[in-house]
Amino acid sequence: MVSENKQEQAAPNIEQVGSEPGTESRTTARAIDSIDQQLDDIRKQAKTPEQQADIQAQREQQYQSTVDQIRQQLGDSVSPGSFDLVRQKLVDEHMDAARRDNEKFDELRETRAALQISEAFGESQEAAAARLEKLKGLMDKEDLATMLETMEQNPDLFSPEGKFLHATNTLAIDNILETGKLSGGLWQKGPSLTNGNSETGLTFNLVWEDLKTQGGLDPEKNPKKLNSGKYFDKKNDFIDYQVKMLREKTPDDVAFAAKKDKLLADADKYYRESWRVNVSEQKFNDDLNSKLYGQLLPQWKKEGLSETDIADRTQEILRRAEVFRKQFTTEPAQDAIDSMYPMTLVMDQAAIPLGNQGEVSELQSTFEVRPDGEVGLDTVKTIFVPAAKIEDARRRFGPKYPGIKIRSSEELEVIRLLKKAGDRGEDRTNQ
Repeated sequence: MVSENKQEQAAPNIEQVGSEPGTESRTTARAIDSIDQQLDDIRKQAKTPEQQADIQAQREQQYQSTVDQIRQQLGDSVSPGSFDLVRQKLVDEHMDAARRDNEKFDELRETRAALQISEAFGESQEAAAARLEKLKGLMDKEDLATMLETMEQNPDLFSPEGKFLHATNTLAIDNILETGKLSGGLWQKGPSLTNGNSETGLTFNLVWEDLKTQGGLDPEKNPKKLNSGKYFDKKNDFIDYQVKMLREKTPDDVAFAAKKDKLLADADKYYRESWRVNVSEQKFNDDLNSKLYGQLLPQWKKEGLSETDIADRTQEILRRAEVFRKQFTTEPAQDAIDSMYPMTLVMDQAAIPLGNQGEVSELQSTFEVRPDGEVGLDTVKTIFVPAAKIEDARRRFGPKYPGIKIRSSEELEVIRLLKKAGDRGEDRTNQ
């Protein structure tokens, strides 16, 4: 970002912000407002690189024309140093001013980000600045600029605490919009919801958000402009968390080792191309009959359920099978696959009565819940999609659900980056 030379305002000193007890939040807000005004001033006078090149070419031409005029009037009596002075006034000073404005813009952006981080994480400005410095050392310039721009566009950074999150994609959303409900598919009534209060909740949700794309967990093939997995590996994070929870729940070393080996062996099922779930009609029927009549019916009888309860459960599964049969057995059109993108639906936890939860393993229960029933789409308050797809998402949801806020998935990636930058220990990255 570069601009014509102008009078500069002093950037707020973040060490002085909120120095009096009880004034931190108000002072931070005023400091951010001041920085935003200065950034806007620079933007208003900004020139694109192409415009800057044109200006420089014009000034080079003006310089050469001036030199020619001087030589015509004064001949060889003019010293070479005089021409250097002309060049400095016409060309170099303009470019120096542009560079200074560019440096000022970057400095203001980083100062603003440190204030915003401090506010979002409830920590000192020194700690916030340390997070930012760590990311500056890790990230390439383009990604860092995207992160700072995303933070500017979202003054109140999203917090997953107190929220449930559900990752899906555009291949599934038409059915959700048609029914107005989130369901658990064929075998579970309730959908899988990520507990935003969990230590690994955000990472778990972003793993599944990525898996709802053709690129999977490869950050370079993801439709999001910024992906935290490029700098802090999501899969490794998730596995590390599961192993840590398994260790806490399994004090016996031998049992832990056996369960850990199984966990790692089964891990690949979490990272396959989960968006491609379609099967043949024959396989769908075979899987349905095998699960229902080969596993569930004997299990229900063993549990002592009455014939009426067994009949009701059977009919409910058969009803859901007809709802999902077309979705599971029809290959999506290629244009739908090509234009597919992920999304995260966000609900307040207080709005979702959990009651008797559906089947969730003990290990999963630390980051996942599954209500024993469908969840209405009217409970969704916010949806995150890649920034480039925000207008498309508004077109999809606006007619029926105009109150839903559409925000960029890049914001979720920024939040994870900031969280990881505050973690201690060795980074496990893709690089």
